[in-house]
Amino acid sequence: MRTVIPAVGLLLAACASASSMPAAVGDTTVLIGGANDDGTGFVDWHGQTATPNLIMGPQGGQHVWVMLRTGHAFNAEKMRILVDMTDLDTGLVVKPGQMPFTRTLTDAGDALVTDGNAITAYVKEPCVIKGHHIQVHVGVTDLVGLTGADQAVIIPSWSGFCSP
Repeated sequence: MRTVIPAVGLLLAACASASSMPAAVGDTTVLIGGANDDGTGFVDWHGQTATPNLIMGPQGGQHVWVMLRTGHAFNAEKMRILVDMTDLDTGLVVKPGQMPFTRTLTDAGDALVTDGNAITAYVKEPCVIKGHHIQVHVGVTDLVGLTGADQAVIIPSWSGFCSP
């Protein structure tokens, strides 16, 4: 028990020093977007409403490709990323709900990016949300505690089977 107390003290000291680090600019330091159908190539979801395809995964699930671009204030290693979607037409959370991911971003010179490593934001019921206005929200936290978030509205399309 004596060895645990000093370790807890060291963890608290580390947390205190991390919180005194300069904060990221916030929502302006993260840009959410999508990807081409193969999961590569950033597609900006801001400006006009994007209409990405819901993709059938190799294990039978469906997803929307999500990509991020962030500022260099973030530590690119093992960023915690939370993705959630809300159906704005019904007010319901898109199932399965909030999904946590861990990704190391790549330095593209002007930004840290998930290019070539898109996030598979899972969709349990594609027939329920196809053609609806879906707000996709992403929140990121790096290893030193800097955070940022962004969101965009998409109207996903689904070419798979839907029962009447």
